Order: sequence, then structure tokens, then C-alpha cells
Amino acid sequence: MDFFKSAIKKETDSWLFPSGKGLTLNGINAAGIDTFSDVPINSITREGIQNSLDAKDSTIAGPVLVEFSIQEVPTKVIPGVEGLRNDILPAMKEKWEGSETAQDFLATYGDVLKNDTVPVLQMSDYNTKGLAEKNWQSLIFVAGDSVKDDEASAGSKGIGKFAPFAASNLRMVFYHTVSALEGERSIGVSQLVSFDKAGSHGEVTQGPGYYSAKMTGSQYQPMSESLPFNYRRNATEKGTDLFVVGFKHDPNWQDRIKMSVLSNFLVSIWAGELEVHVDSEIINKDSLPNLFEHFEKLEAQNSGKQDVFRVNDEYKDAFRAFKVLNNSNMVSVSLPEDMVEKYEFIESGDDAQLYLALLDDTNRKVLQTRKSGMKINYKNHISGSINFFGVFQATGQKLNKFLKDIENANHDDWYVDRIVDKKKKREATQFLKELSKFYKESVTQNFANAESESMDVFGLNGILTVHQDSENEENGTSLDKKISELIIKKAKNSRKVAQPKPKAKKDNEIIDVVFGGPDGEEEVDASPTRYSNRREPKDDTLTSPKTERPTARRGAEITEANVRLIEMDVENGEYQIAIKSPRARAKMEIEFRITGENGTDEIVNIKSFEIPNAEEFSKSSVMVSNVKKNEVIRGTVHIDLGTRARLGGKTYEIK
Repeated sequence: MDFFKSAIKKETDSWLFPSGKGLTLNGINAAGIDTFSDVPINSITREGIQNSLDAKDSTIAGPVLVEFSIQEVPTKVIPGVEGLRNDILPAMKEKWEGSETAQDFLATYGDVLKNDTVPVLQMSDYNTKGLAEKNWQSLIFVAGDSVKDDEASAGSKGIGKFAPFAASNLRMVFYHTVSALEGERSIGVSQLVSFDKAGSHGEVTQGPGYYSAKMTGSQYQPMSESLPFNYRRNATEKGTDLFVVGFKHDPNWQDRIKMSVLSNFLVSIWAGELEVHVDSEIINKDSLPNLFEHFEKLEAQNSGKQDVFRVNDEYKDAFRAFKVLNNSNMVSVSLPEDMVEKYEFIESGDDAQLYLALLDDTNRKVLQTRKSGMKINYKNHISGSINFFGVFQATGQKLNKFLKDIENANHDDWYVDRIVDKKKKREATQFLKELSKFYKESVTQNFANAESESMDVFGLNGILTVHQDSENEENGTSLDKKISELIIKKAKNSRKVAQPKPKAKKDNEIIDVVFGGPDGEEEVDASPTRYSNRREPKDDTLTSPKTERPTARRGAEITEANVRLIEMDVENGEYQIAIKSPRARAKMEIEFRITGENGTDEIVNIKSFEIPNAEEFSKSSVMVSNVKKNEVIRGTVHIDLGTRARLGGKTYEIK
């Protein structure tokens, strides 16, 4: 049977696949879908809710409501299943017989269609406008673009529409919508691989297929039959339902959706703009405390276990943002007047708000959002000493339009390189710099005095002793006990620069507490200390090395060696270093990096160093020779950064 021709002749609902000659083949790793394949349920939550917020019906009071649920549907009632199983699947297998990846997907595809039932994830929104004709065409039939009614909408790149397909083993999604002018309509979409169209004399399909009543001109018409899925929307209730057929099994799907909602839309929920239902659980502003408590208990319960659900870093940052927004001492800061006067896309200082608070458990970031409240990213490198956390939301219409234009396709960063016009690019570059400056000044102005009495010691948080033996433990001299008795105070007059002084005996005792002092079994290197020749003894100026660089080459990273650094003198960029290797090594490279709480790092140049048996290996690393097993090598490192930094070290083999 010629499935395609019979489908068109009868003008009944069927799967229709656009085809032609000389078309580019659509493979299994289509870029749009593959973008969301890592954790697809997170992607469908973020992208789907973003679309719902953009479709808010301004004539209806209350938040946008989004519901998630799963239902099992008999496989035999999936629209067009017989044609997919008997005609389309064999054609795809034949076309891609040389692709192992495609054959794996198609094998799973066939297995799903053999089952008695198929899982379907449903996502429905309410208090929205539904899909008007232009939105319908953009969502269903257009790739790489998206039509939005609001120029300051959360999305517009046309990439997020592929997220639901990444969550389906069949790459099949059905849409049902009710809008004011167009009324009720539905259609199915399958994003499959290309295959040869039977009886077409060389035509090949593009990949996507549509479950449609017929094709009129160049348009695929909505389905004439009803969807076989359960949904509660009536024919006059505006909004959109999305059904992911063949949903990829995930036993933790409810918690993953809830965690994604908190991580991406905390501000939307806190502001009362969004409410989400996951099965019977309601997520709104009032339920946020209980939901965060649920995940805290879940994390404690699963701590140390393997292959269990764990919260991610984004959730932890969202929890910090929640603490800020619910802090009785929260500070709200509007944009400064000089930015309002300088940029035409900022109409008043109230076009954005920066919410700040001091927290005990923090990594000193600012959550950046736009009008919808959806998370863009977290901005760091704001303060190295003040224990704050912040939330920034741009609410002004023109400011949102400007930020939207420089937003990347994943909606997780702002890039000035997206701007073609050189003048506008310079303006955008300057704006982002001033925005960072605004963050820094707001933190300093509001919290510098509050932090003047005491401060963190960079490098002590979570540090372990490099050397601690059973004898120390028996005597009760554990690191926890020693550190609990250590208090370091910051001078109240922070502008006074202390003159360098020789290290006192007490300073060395503190270092021994952190790094572990030598004992009877440890071999301490007594050889003379070597100095880097980058710094001349007289004037401390930076000069080029006079000796030739080592001809040795870097090998594999050494993960078993321990490198610990503690900031000792912020003004002079001085750090104490302790190195310990569990086995002897002839040579070992230590590369210095500025590391952040979020795990990112960057290489930093060394100004000078004083480490036994060490010589310069590169501008950012040293090579240590004759490393003895379990020996603690102590020294000093100076960097010329001009600000506080968390210095870390990576170790590598030397070839």
C-alpha cells in the first residue's frame, strides 16, 4: 500500500511527511533536539513554562497556571500508529542501515510501539491566550524563529520548541490549543530521520511529519478527529496542552520538574506571576518554604548514597536566592541615576531592582533575570569578602527588549557579539560593565560596615589537613578543634595598608594547624630555598626569566596529590602553600589557578615563589623536583592580581 498517497486521497487524518528531490537529509542528531538531550525533563520544564509566561492573557487576573502529569495510553489509540509501525519505521531502518546511532534509536522506537501502553507526559497552561494563527504557524512549522506578542518576551529564538521531542522515545508531540479567534484545534508532530518516500521516484522526506487532516495549498490543516488523551480543558477555555508521546521513563520525574521550576522560575513564583502543579502538588509563593524543606530533607536522606536523586548546584543557588527574597533585612536597590541618563533604553531607576542580603552559606553571586522572572544566569566575581547573595530583575519594557536582543539561543547569557552595529555593540559592552559595577558598589555600600568586624579566611572553608596521623587524633588535636579556636579579625580602617613584617612564631603555628606540622616519621627537605628569578630582590619589579625554560613537557593530571593554599597578605598577594604526594615523584608540575565557589577557574600568573626544590615551569606554574612520599613541602607564592582571590593548584606529571 502506498501509505502517503492513500492518506491524501481519503483526506482523513494521517501522518504526512514533506518530501522532495535533492533535499539535505535529516539525521538522528538533529541540532535542535540534541541541544536538550542531556536532561530533557529539565529542558521541557524550562522551555515550556517560558512559552506559557509569554502567552499570559492580560485580561485575566492571577498567575499563569501550568500543570504537569503523566498518563498511560493504549498504544493502539496513538494516532496513525499502524502506518508508523508498518510503513515509516521500516523505511527509516532501510535508509539508515549504516548508522549505528540511528539504528539504536529506531530499535527503541520499535520496542515502544510493541508495548501495550505508552507513557504520555502532559503539560497544560491556563490564564493564557492559546495559540493564535501566527503563533501556531511559528511553533509547529517554523525552525529557528519564534513569533511572540510581547517584544520583551522571555523567548524568541525558536530553539526551545524542540525540547519536548528530546524527552520522547518516539520524538512525537501532539498540540491542542484554544484561542479567541481560531477556536479549538490540534495537530501531531514527529521529528524523525529522513527516509525514501515509497513510489515517489527518488523523493526523500525532510524528517518532520505532521498528523493532519489534509494539506491545503502549502499548509497542513489541523486534525479533524479528537485527541485520544485525557485533558480537562473545554472548548472555550483558552490555553495550550502539549502531549509528549513515548515519554522517556524517569522514576524521579516529579522531583526533577519541581527542582527545575525552583531553579529557573523562583522569581516568577515569588512575584505571584506563576503557579505550577506537578500531579497534585501545588507550587506557589505560599508553598515555597515547604518545597525547599522537602529537598533539604531529600538531600540529607540521600547523602553518601550512589545512583540516587541529588539536588544540583543550580537548586542550591535558587535556595540562596529564596533566602534573600524572604530575608527581613533584604535591601532593594534601583538603578543609579547616571545609568538612567546615559542609556535611552532605561526610562527610570525602577526599570530594574537589585535585591541583596547577607547570608551565612553563600557563594557571593547575583541571580540575573528579566521581566518574566526566568533565570538567565548567575553573575559572580562581585565581592571576595562580603558574604552576600543577590537577585537582579530587569522589569522595564525597553530594557527587557535590549537584554533580549543580546541573549543567546539558550537564554542563559548576554553576549554583545550578537549585535552587528558597532556603535550599539560598544554601548552594550559599556552597559554590561556598568551593570557589574552597579552590583559591586551596591554590595559595598550596603554591607561593608556590617562585615568590618570579622571576615572569612580565604582557603580555610572546607580545608583538610594535609598531614594528620593517628597520634594527633589520639591527642585530640583534630583540625576541627584547632580551627574552632582560631579567630582572625579585620582592621576597622580597611584603607590603612600594613607594612610587610617578618613572620612571627605565632603565624607559623597557625600554618601548621592548617597544613599539619612535621612529625617523627616525616622527612623534611632541608635543602636551600629556591627563588623565582621573575622578581629582582631590590625593587620587586616583574622581569622576564633569565634562565631557559625547562624542556620537560606536561603529562597527565595528578589527582591524588594534595595542594593547599591560604591567603596570608591580601595587600601583597601572598599565599602559604603546602604540597603532599602519596608517592615519590622525580618531578611534578603545579599550576596555579583562581578558583570560584561555582567550580570555574582560570589560570593566574605568578609574581614570585619560594618553594624548596622548585623552578619556574611556565608563567603560571612551577616544577618541583625530588618529591618524597607523604612529605609536606611548604612555601610561599605571590600573585600580582590587585584584589582578593581564592587561589588553587592543579598538579601534573612531567614527561
